Amino acid sequence: MKSIKILEKNTSRLLLMTTLILFAMTLVGTVQAQNPTLTVIVIDDDTYDCVEGASVKIYNSTYNLVGQGTTDVNGTKEFSVPPNDYYYIVISHSEYNDEWTSLWVFTDDETEYVYLDPVHYFGSVSAVAWVEQPTLNPGDKGTLKVSIYNENETYAITLVNVTVEFPWYGFYEGEWMGNDTIVEDLPVDVEAEDYWSDTLSFTVPSDSRASVLFGPGGQVCFNVKAEAYKRVVVMTISGPAYAADPELTTVKHQFTTTPSITTSLPTFDPTVNDSLFLVQILLILSIVFTVILIAVGLRISGRLGKQISPAK
Repeated sequence: MKSIKILEKNTSRLLLMTTLILFAMTLVGTVQAQNPTLTVIVIDDDTYDCVEGASVKIYNSTYNLVGQGTTDVNGTKEFSVPPNDYYYIVISHSEYNDEWTSLWVFTDDETEYVYLDPVHYFGSVSAVAWVEQPTLNPGDKGTLKVSIYNENETYAITLVNVTVEFPWYGFYEGEWMGNDTIVEDLPVDVEAEDYWSDTLSFTVPSDSRASVLFGPGGQVCFNVKAEAYKRVVVMTISGPAYAADPELTTVKHQFTTTPSITTSLPTFDPTVNDSLFLVQILLILSIVFTVILIAVGLRISGRLGKQISPAK
């Protein structure tokens, strides 16, 4: 009876040990089987800002698609990939030229930075901004006229908005002042060899911010969208390659000009100068009249003081 109990006790211990060993082996196998993480970070090659919304595709060494996704606000997309393989990464974005790269992924996590070259619009425009009034004084109200002419002979451009920074634009007492944006009736298509114009009312600051000591200042920016050609990457039976023909896409662009605004210095107000000039003229005239009166008076007094001889 005692031998049976000892046997049952040893059997229970053996079962417990076997269970623990199997659990440990399963856990180790799970850890070893976990795929490494491939992190792709997409950067603007001009500004070095993160590119959100870029399409990322991952291909293995046999050129099969094993993962795809879109970058977040940090320009990042993560993939879980099988270890010990060679991977091709293809990145595409509507406002950038396509790009591709490759790397080996063994058992450790990998991070790959990819820099995209923005697509640039090379069309030209004529952009101007000027004020109706020839000159403005501090505190005056003015009207700014803006105009853009599309010199492209084939494609239209889409004007999204117009941002204006006046010569006195700056950060004053906790907020930006002296700027405005034209958005009414926009966006609008400006056809080839056609123009768009608008007006914007403003008030010149009544203090020294209106002083323009170093010539013209400020900026008017025409924000547009336009069609341009981008480089495209395609996956072939022998790996990624650049397509022979570019692809037409729509990109953002800016055209800038300096607003022509003439303001008078607060200490040299033309109206004050005009008043002073009038006073000076009146003062000169009064002096001239005074001199004339004195001369006439002296002449009269001289005649009165002269003796008259008696008649014979």
